[in-house]
Amino acid sequence: MGDLMEKARSSLALVDLSKHNFHRTLDSLQESAHSLLLLSVQWKEIEGHFDSTKGLLEDRAKELQAREESLNGRAMELEDKEKELSSVHDSFKAKVDEFEKMEVRFHSECKEALETRKAEFEGFTKRIESMEKELEQQRDLRHEFEPLVSMLGKDKGCSSVATSVDDLVKRNQALARMIPCLDPAKLVLDAIQASLKDFNDSVVLKSCTVLLEKLMEMNLPITWEVNQEATQIGINWISMAKANTNNESLVLCCLLFLAAYGLASVTTREVLLNLLERFLLYDQAPRLFRLLELEHSVYGVVETLKNKEEYLAVLRFICEFRLYKLCPRGRPGALLHAYLISSERAARVPFGTVNLMEAQKARREKIKADATMALECIQERKAEHMFPPKILNKLSLLKNGESAAKRAMEPVHKSLEGRQNTTNAHEAKRQRLTEPITPSGDKIGESGDANQTHPLSTEAKPNNLCGSISITRKETSRA
Repeated sequence: MGDLMEKARSSLALVDLSKHNFHRTLDSLQESAHSLLLLSVQWKEIEGHFDSTKGLLEDRAKELQAREESLNGRAMELEDKEKELSSVHDSFKAKVDEFEKMEVRFHSECKEALETRKAEFEGFTKRIESMEKELEQQRDLRHEFEPLVSMLGKDKGCSSVATSVDDLVKRNQALARMIPCLDPAKLVLDAIQASLKDFNDSVVLKSCTVLLEKLMEMNLPITWEVNQEATQIGINWISMAKANTNNESLVLCCLLFLAAYGLASVTTREVLLNLLERFLLYDQAPRLFRLLELEHSVYGVVETLKNKEEYLAVLRFICEFRLYKLCPRGRPGALLHAYLISSERAARVPFGTVNLMEAQKARREKIKADATMALECIQERKAEHMFPPKILNKLSLLKNGESAAKRAMEPVHKSLEGRQNTTNAHEAKRQRLTEPITPSGDKIGESGDANQTHPLSTEAKPNNLCGSISITRKETSRA
């Protein structure tokens, strides 16, 4: 029994020991589990840090790869630049060689230049001779003006103007030696200024007009000194012209003076247009518009002349300013055709003419004169390229009087008694249908009263400006 108790006690002691060991093992396990939890948390932290480090490393790797590519590109650029530098070096070396050759060539050219200068020095005397010839030409130029200046005095019955010019030269011997170099514009200005007090004299105005036309034809540059002197005269003259608008000679001379010396700015465009209005049919009118800077008003002027059927004046403006747009249908040839029709109509033999042969002859002369004026207008302004060759040839034939075909078709007045009635009937019918117009703008009556006025139609006005003035006066005196 005692042994059993001992065994039981030892067994209980073992059980207690096992229980104690179990509790210790359990505590150890709990501690291990807690450590494992801490380890898993740390692992997650380490894994997150690893992931972020991995991302940084990948970004760094990409950056390094980009830099590597950039370095490769730079390396290629450096290779290209090295090649370029090599080519530049070669070109520089070639230029150095070329410079050396140029240096050698320069020395040889210097020697040749010295020899050439020697030859030029020998030819210097020849150039002096050519300059002397130019001075002689200028002397001849002055001689062209001397008769015109003296004409101012001769036309007045005195020699005051010629004497004033001679006195101007005699005042200084140095000036007398420089006579060939005198400025024609200054010479004309002095002549006109000397005659300024006699501008009411038509003879003096005519002489001044001739001088100014000659100066305009020469188209010489006007010096500043002459322009300043002419400006004051132009201001006084334009005042006189505005106060004496009925004096056509004075107004025309004033306009020519302003155009010749480029003094359009001394007055307004409106004043110039008003003064030019009565001279639109003159041969010099287009050039006056150009020199007086009135190009912008040309279109309106041409339209006005076309409405009045003044085709010759229209032709002058068209040729001067190359105005294709203002021609009928934009064709200058159509304008010439209309001009010839107008000329034919103006030269038509009126009904009731007694001397039919003389009237037909006058008609042919009228058409010939109109064709001559048109052809000269085109040739003077070098506008042949604007017109078809066919119509220019027609004008040449009319100018030369080669109208045998037309002459053969004209009525021959051999048997006036037998055919007079038939002819009169046809003429009367044609007269009613066409109603030709006289130069004054009146319709021709059936009695043929306009017979003596038709040769001087508006299309046959003289080209010369001075002649236009004299003819206008004659017509006024007849009226």
